[in-house]
Amino acid sequence: MIIQVESDEELIDAWLALKNSAKTKEQYSYQVITGLNGMGKSIKEITIDDALNYDHKLEKQKLALATRALRFNALKSLFKFAHAVGYIPENHLAVFTFKPKESDKKRMLEDARKDLKKKFLTPEQVEQMIDTEINPKHRLIIRTLYLSAARVSEILLLTWADLVPNEKDDGGRIILMAKGQRVVTPSLPAPLFQELLAMKGKPDKYVFAKNDGSQMTRQAVWWIVKKAAKRIGAKWTTSPHTLRHSHASHAIANGATIVQVQEQLGHASLASTSIYTHADERETSVHVLSLK
Repeated sequence: MIIQVESDEELIDAWLALKNSAKTKEQYSYQVITGLNGMGKSIKEITIDDALNYDHKLEKQKLALATRALRFNALKSLFKFAHAVGYIPENHLAVFTFKPKESDKKRMLEDARKDLKKKFLTPEQVEQMIDTEINPKHRLIIRTLYLSAARVSEILLLTWADLVPNEKDDGGRIILMAKGQRVVTPSLPAPLFQELLAMKGKPDKYVFAKNDGSQMTRQAVWWIVKKAAKRIGAKWTTSPHTLRHSHASHAIANGATIVQVQEQLGHASLASTSIYTHADERETSVHVLSLK
């Protein structure tokens, strides 16, 4: 690989140019720049001891485990690239492996106890959010988020051309771009799909748009969902993504297979979907045993 770079900034720019999406570039850029600033050294000066000390520093700060893992994975990728292009003679981070510490494991258990009840709304709460919403457009947004299990970013890009009717019934599918990388086609039940079709506009126009036809913002949808949750007395932070989690949990509790939920959520890996098999205390292996 022949790439001429003269500074850390040029190296990072060249490394980011190899990333596919703008969102990935933004995230990786933030992580490596924050990491380098945290170690207080240039790329050519950083050693394995610097990485270990920085990891310990982040552990004491109780930075989220997933964020720390992402940061060090980004830094390792950058250093591998730096070595490949000859910017550094040796990749000191090649031997660094990010592992949770004992304090991390303890905090993960504590967080799991809290999050298990906070991640999901009950079916009754979702119905209340919808039934008490007096704005028809807002009600439709909440229903679509929940029933499609789509991410808010995917819903906001939905155009009328992306609604595809079923051949055998009145339901249909919507075509979404999951994380900007994969096409997914979650199903919508007939009542919701027909309600959307009744409002159908020009193929290239957004389904959920502002009054002037431009794309709604993520913040606007968050406000709609948060206001609806507050209205029914939800005590935790409810977001559009909570509706996605709730769909998966409710579907599995009502007998859907993990493969069916995987398809609806558009997960690339079944492992990502499997977390929902533990979300409901009724849906575990202990309940099928004869010994009680």
